[in-house]
Amino acid sequence: MSFIAVNIQLQVPSTLSFTSSIAAQDFLFWGYEDQQVLPFGIYDTETDQVSIYTHAGKPIHKLQEDIIRKTALKYIKML
Repeated sequence: MSFIAVNIQLQVPSTLSFTSSIAAQDFLFWGYEDQQVLPFGIYDTETDQVSIYTHAGKPIHKLQEDIIRKTALKYIKML
């Protein structure tokens, strides 16, 4: 678990861990394309870096990186 995808699904914050950033990005992309999730971004547990999700090169919301980080760290503590 190195990369945590953070999103909203059915108006509830949701997270899912992946071993690669590409897999996390694909999850967020296809969830958004299928309109099942509203993607926020990806948290890298090894570097403490956050990547805001963009769709076709454009951000889909104005979310602060700190919200993604806090949600991901809360998820890690629950494991």
